Amino acid sequence: MLEVPSYLDADTGNTTVADGWPLFLTGPSNTDGLADNQWHEHTGLGNNGNAITAGESGSEDAPAIRTSFDGLVDGTYDVYAYFWSRPGEDWRIRAGFSSSELLVFRRYSCQQATAEQFAEPVTVLDDQQALYRAYVGRRTVGDGAAIEVFLDDFDGAATAGTQRSAYDGIGVARVFTSESGTGYCFGDPGSGTPCPCNNDNDGSVPGSGCANGAFSSGAQLSGYGTTSVTGDSLTLVTMHLPPNNTGLYFQAENAINGGNGNVFGDGLRCAGGGLIRLQVRFSDDLGRSSTTIAIGAKGGVVAGDTKRYQCWYRDTSGNQPCGVGVNDFNLSNGYEITWTP
Repeated sequence: MLEVPSYLDADTGNTTVADGWPLFLTGPSNTDGLADNQWHEHTGLGNNGNAITAGESGSEDAPAIRTSFDGLVDGTYDVYAYFWSRPGEDWRIRAGFSSSELLVFRRYSCQQATAEQFAEPVTVLDDQQALYRAYVGRRTVGDGAAIEVFLDDFDGAATAGTQRSAYDGIGVARVFTSESGTGYCFGDPGSGTPCPCNNDNDGSVPGSGCANGAFSSGAQLSGYGTTSVTGDSLTLVTMHLPPNNTGLYFQAENAINGGNGNVFGDGLRCAGGGLIRLQVRFSDDLGRSSTTIAIGAKGGVVAGDTKRYQCWYRDTSGNQPCGVGVNDFNLSNGYEITWTP
């Protein structure tokens, strides 16, 4: 499972020449850079109002550069490079994890980026160009290490401008390979306490909560990362929420009604007793949200504790199962985690 990518806009603060020397850009200007074998700061294009460009006026060979994404939680990440292109032209970039092993990524072979693919607001279209993403590969980091991506222009562009490089930044999406706990208290058909308004989920995503107004599959809560009180990297993730609504992640001591839950709003309350509000998060346009805090510290857990978690969310989709304006909230399934030293 992947988090939504976080985006880092490339600038001279996080990007150097490949060998570590400072990167000096020509410009800034809103016109094409000269064919002078140097990277150019092209304003009026890209996020934060600029992009790093080469090959705009003709054939040139700018030096390889390196962008560093630091401040990451230890773990495994999928890594992307982002570049701009005009429709009908074949702008391109070379990227990789080593300056000696760079692949060519072209507009024709890369996915056009969309706003929903990012954890924060990112510009993906302007009047003339669109943003494209190149999958560089997967990287594992530890001890606070940065992810470094090496980039280069397409040396010797055959046609002036049409094969230029317009580099904007990199993105990383944390990869979760195994769950950290166990789900319980589902809205699956026939699984336990019936959902309140004949809104058992449709069973298409087993282990989810009751159906909501946006997804008949119901919202599914899961957890990924380390559940050690000394190395907590747990992230709680909920899928199939009503888009662009708030949800409260909370911790509790008990599994209600023997783990079957009790009716609450348009769903089932699965966790109760000693409730701690952890974090309020907004779902994105695809109905996804995840926590960004240290769950164990916020919840005051100690080694050996077994805690229950749930996401209690608003549903203003206009198609709420128990009726518009009746409850306007629902819940995910419950999730149980035992914390280790």
